[in-house]
Amino acid sequence: MRLFGITLVSAALAAAQSSTSTSSSASPSNTSEPCALASQLADENQFIPAQTAYECLKSVPVAVEQDKTLIDQLKVLWEWHSETGYLKNTPESWELGSVDLLGELDKIKENLSSYDSEYDVQLAINKLTLKTGNFHFNYVPDILQVFFFGRLIPVTTVSEDGTSVPETYAVADLVQKDSDDSIEISPIAKINGEDTQTYLNKIAAQEQYIDPDARYNSLMWRGNAAASVGSFVNIGLGIYEGATTNITFKNETTRVIKNYAEVRQNLTAVTSGKSFFEELCTGSFAGIEAMTTSMKKTPYKGAPHHWKRQSIPSDGYPKPVVEHSGGMVAGYFMNGSDFEDVAVLKIVTFDTSSDERGDAAVEFQDVVKQFLGNCTDAGKKKLVIDLRENGGGDTDLLLDTFMQLFPGEVPFSAQRYRAQEQYKLIGEAINSVYEDQSVQSLIKKATGESKQNASAVN
Repeated sequence: MRLFGITLVSAALAAAQSSTSTSSSASPSNTSEPCALASQLADENQFIPAQTAYECLKSVPVAVEQDKTLIDQLKVLWEWHSETGYLKNTPESWELGSVDLLGELDKIKENLSSYDSEYDVQLAINKLTLKTGNFHFNYVPDILQVFFFGRLIPVTTVSEDGTSVPETYAVADLVQKDSDDSIEISPIAKINGEDTQTYLNKIAAQEQYIDPDARYNSLMWRGNAAASVGSFVNIGLGIYEGATTNITFKNETTRVIKNYAEVRQNLTAVTSGKSFFEELCTGSFAGIEAMTTSMKKTPYKGAPHHWKRQSIPSDGYPKPVVEHSGGMVAGYFMNGSDFEDVAVLKIVTFDTSSDERGDAAVEFQDVVKQFLGNCTDAGKKKLVIDLRENGGGDTDLLLDTFMQLFPGEVPFSAQRYRAQEQYKLIGEAINSVYEDQSVQSLIKKATGESKQNASAVN
């Protein structure tokens, strides 16, 4: 068993460990305000103790009036989602359970004065989106963008013989075993006093994937530096899992890991929970795209984070038969014994937003087409489609790939527009345009002139 890519991951985690150790030993002069302490520690390095960041967040006062407005605006936005209605009464097979999104928002609004902090309010709203299993409900409030919580122990599951039930191991132990097979390592039996699988399933529920296996797998280290170290390390947005993570192994040894918070915004002017809100909760960098823009203002020194759009890994992978120049998709032939007839199509993303969209999309289609042809020419009989890092993207590329894989099938892609007041108002506005004769005359005149101009050019 070879474990590639651990060098960069280990270096990044070691840097975080060094920083949190330094932060823990520092003695700032003013510790009466948790946010003042966080600010002073962040001035020294990017990683601070998780508990310090958490106590700072818990000290931010509830902005009752602003939150009322925010919730009203979210309700308007969520009215557009078809799932808003369906999720109220889901079948028993829907593992995430029913949720009345608009009703739950109303409950939060009605009880704003009972929340201890603004952090608790925004975390409650954010947790609602997780129950949808739909990333289109993503809600990223600014207060949850300041600190990213993490722990310095990536884990993964390994089957001892390839057929027995996999057990959970610390990646560092597997690396040691990989370099010296005589070393005896032990799987993890408990995490924070709970059975390993019970704990992992509990925190997997904090992931937004619709499939329970995807939620669980997202926790795991994926075997190379270019991929995510797993959300067991990169804990879900704004979610605090304690000051430490306590690991108990099956051989009854234990390990205590200090959890950390990565500081993602400038805390220089922050001296209290109140000033934290005034400086950082203005809405100026809320949202993924705006967050990315704001982070460009200061150099980012941290480890790779799982929000980043992934690209084709270079370590631990064979040379691709064909690959996309932007790292969107690649094809491989497996060359191990008993796998000579297996090919792998690794689709990292369907998202062309980071590239020239038209060219990137055409190249994506060409790569898939070329690779499938290569597979046929090489006599491959089995195809593995690897979607592990795929976070979605352009539906047309998904459908095109499906049609290339199954040329005799035509995929059905239903598009719904939820019947709700805003959509009705848009329809009424469009109808009024068509019913207004003066407007229609202007449209006919404008389109007629356009046709004449086009004819003149030809």
